[in-house]
Amino acid sequence: MELSLLGLDALSPWLLGRAVSKLKLRNLGEALSRSRPIPLRSMPPITPVQWTSIAAGVNPAKHGVWGFTKYYRGPSGEHLSRPYTSLDVMFPRAFEDAALMGLDVAVVNYPLTWPIRGLCCHERMTVVGDTFLAPRVEYSPQGLAERLGKYFVTFEAMPDPYRRTELLVEGTLKLLSEVDADAYFVVLPYPDQAFHKDHYDVLSVGPRSEEVWRSIDELAGELMRRSKYLVIVSDHGAGVHRTCVNVLAPLMREFRVGLPGSLRGRLSLSLVSALDELSRVLPPSLSPREISRRGPLRRLREGVGGELVTVTRAATHEGAGQQSELSGQPFTYDAGGLSIDRVLYFRGEAERERGLKAIASSKASRYLKVTRLEERFRGAYLPPYPALFVESVDEERYWPVSSRSMAQLRRDLMPDHEVNGVLLVVGEEVRATGLRPTTWPPQP
Repeated sequence: MELSLLGLDALSPWLLGRAVSKLKLRNLGEALSRSRPIPLRSMPPITPVQWTSIAAGVNPAKHGVWGFTKYYRGPSGEHLSRPYTSLDVMFPRAFEDAALMGLDVAVVNYPLTWPIRGLCCHERMTVVGDTFLAPRVEYSPQGLAERLGKYFVTFEAMPDPYRRTELLVEGTLKLLSEVDADAYFVVLPYPDQAFHKDHYDVLSVGPRSEEVWRSIDELAGELMRRSKYLVIVSDHGAGVHRTCVNVLAPLMREFRVGLPGSLRGRLSLSLVSALDELSRVLPPSLSPREISRRGPLRRLREGVGGELVTVTRAATHEGAGQQSELSGQPFTYDAGGLSIDRVLYFRGEAERERGLKAIASSKASRYLKVTRLEERFRGAYLPPYPALFVESVDEERYWPVSSRSMAQLRRDLMPDHEVNGVLLVVGEEVRATGLRPTTWPPQP
């Protein structure tokens, strides 16, 4: 085999080092000894966007994927949304290029490979479809489903992220024993999905994570043994953030969106905002938000809105789309169920300029860099709505969030994505010449 790519969703460079050191992982340890990993900066640090950028080698404005949810206008101008699929990827990915050139390619669980008919040259590839975002797993050739179906299941079918990753590894090892290819592209949902469920065990490499890491190490060893080159890569990192900047507070004030109408709702919002302001003088270990994530206070926190304002997710991947929030309010964002907030969509140009001025005149502006999306990324596939792109002036110190709170800054212990993933290339030529992989920013 010429090349194998092993993707680990949300793997930070430091977490890879911690797992190898703590568990004495033989194969991953050998990979680290043969090549030096480098940080792979991902912006925006969102799963579908970055896995597409990694495989296509271009920025989102050239491949057309901006998040989990696609916002678009219907035939009569109505505001609609639905999840992104393979049919929305507008630039060929590396495995499609390889198949087009006549190479035998195997693709396992790569994000946005559902439906398979959306892939170029899919009839020339061995494909186990996406289990990240798809409503069901597809196979090419279809006969694989009978032999491998028990290993590849969607998150809805198996919510346990640890066991699901172990099954994916078992299924990939079985596929390796059956299908010889020139290149393998494999992506695992660990550590991301486990991190969002149990960040302490993941970040500390606890007992449950140890079992998963040992199975990943086995797969890495098999790929390294079979391949001339092994690439280990992640779409972004994961960590705990201590200073959170609320992007939505100035927009909530400007557009009167997310402000409760009832007296009880207003009191709850005032309480949350006051606690966020108080957190700025408390150590992170006493953060009201962190405390509210535990025990009986968790239900109260969920009752007053948690991290999100108004985000509706498309209920199905297979319909024509559903009415989006832009039908009833002047702005929205796609958080994908998370608190990260990078792309803000506005119903029109006038609303965008109002939003930009509101953020620029707020206290949050000293911690954020906000630009018009077309000024940050250039390409033919910008969203059909005017949009702003949000970054932190210092991603290690200040983390943009979207909170149902009027406070613009809070201290916290908040588990979320990091902008730095990992890139590691192992191969004899790399080792002999001392070559290191290079990366480049997403803008042209």
